[in-house]
Amino acid sequence: MSITVDVQGLPEVQEMLAQFTGGKLNNRVRRAARAGIKPIREEMRRKGGTGGFPRRFKKTRTRGHRNPVGVSVSPQSPLSTIFEHGAKNHSIAPKRGAFLASGQGEAPFFARGAVSHPGMAARPFIAPVFGASKEKATTAFMDTLMEGL
Repeated sequence: MSITVDVQGLPEVQEMLAQFTGGKLNNRVRRAARAGIKPIREEMRRKGGTGGFPRRFKKTRTRGHRNPVGVSVSPQSPLSTIFEHGAKNHSIAPKRGAFLASGQGEAPFFARGAVSHPGMAARPFIAPVFGASKEKATTAFMDTLMEGL
């Protein structure tokens, strides 16, 4: 899941930014996007490992985008998608010779056929993190964007 924030300023802001073109404008927006993503990344790292979320959610990955200019951040764990959207009932085919743990403190068992997994309800992570840090992110973005103007 991703959250896209469209940044549009007042006519005065757009007029100030009009003095920059092409690469200079993209570099300014890219620096501002990196500054704006920091509070979101910090909140994500703080919330990881709490409230039923895996500790591995503390590790984040940040990627820059060129067209449109922007930055994205998400937990590095592949489980983040499952937590964000949930999972339906499904069967899991065992790998050859694999032991499967039952999860209730029992000894692992050897599965010869498919195992039925009950699924999991969605437990959103990214939207609450964004909601908790959007004011700081907006301030950091605008301060960096308007730096020196």
